[in-house]
Amino acid sequence: MGYSPEMFSDISRLGLPRHARIMDIGSQDVRLNTRQDLTVVNDFLRHCGDGEPFPVDIALPVTIEAMTVFERAGFQYLRSDVDERPGTIYVDLNKLIFPIKLKGSMDLVVNAGTTEHLANPIGGFALIHYLTKPGGLMFHDVPIFGYGNHGLTNPTPKFWHALVWMNSYQVINAAVLKMDESKIDQGNFYHDYLSYIKGLNDIKGISNIVRFVVRKTSDRVFIPPYDAVLPDSDGSKEANLVLGALYPFIMTGSFSEEEVFAGINDFLAMQGKSFRIGVKTAVMISPIWLIKTRQIVGRLKRWMKN
Repeated sequence: MGYSPEMFSDISRLGLPRHARIMDIGSQDVRLNTRQDLTVVNDFLRHCGDGEPFPVDIALPVTIEAMTVFERAGFQYLRSDVDERPGTIYVDLNKLIFPIKLKGSMDLVVNAGTTEHLANPIGGFALIHYLTKPGGLMFHDVPIFGYGNHGLTNPTPKFWHALVWMNSYQVINAAVLKMDESKIDQGNFYHDYLSYIKGLNDIKGISNIVRFVVRKTSDRVFIPPYDAVLPDSDGSKEANLVLGALYPFIMTGSFSEEEVFAGINDFLAMQGKSFRIGVKTAVMISPIWLIKTRQIVGRLKRWMKN
């Protein structure tokens, strides 16, 4: 979706250090349609101290790379995507292979309309957590309702709550904002080829985004949210679910087995569960395919390094 000018206003209020490191998940642009949009972005540049405002007579409408705005403001800016745009770090979120040199190094990681385009958005949320330093911020601005034809997935409010709780994030800001669909490209959001889905046209006018800003409070490994009721569990059932979700990341070498076990045990302790996972218990509770996976992890890691 890209940046709205108002997102820069929100970011300016986060208290980022001068020359902070910022990472975009997706190579994003900002569209300036009006003089007010230009004023909002220029106010952001002035607020940051180092930023040289854009000329007031710039021709509008205009699309500007988010990279241009952040670098003009004096921030250290990086972005990842699969589009191979110049200056972009190639990361395919379906492969779950993360840039290890950037682990835990970002003051702010921004998800400005990227995760909704992933069939499995957990790769995106895991990367955001992976890149953010303890104490750093994660800024999400993505669809939550409506958007009939935009992207592939819209996580529910329950997902956002589970994401925060399971990862012990501190909520800085959380709000749902209604979108004006009259300004949206209808061909992209409610295309005629979806007309065979009965009732779809009856739910127009409900498009909303969620703007969620959270702080990472520790260096614990990412815990993928799950939606299951596990009565009478000492923690072994929870450990099994989380371990299964994280094993693909162990396979790629993005997360080590040791940090996964430590993260799961911390998650269990947070819930007051008595069970703790280790190498032997991991084998005991893991499905057969996971046991076989353990045997190839070492070879896969060596292959990736070559």
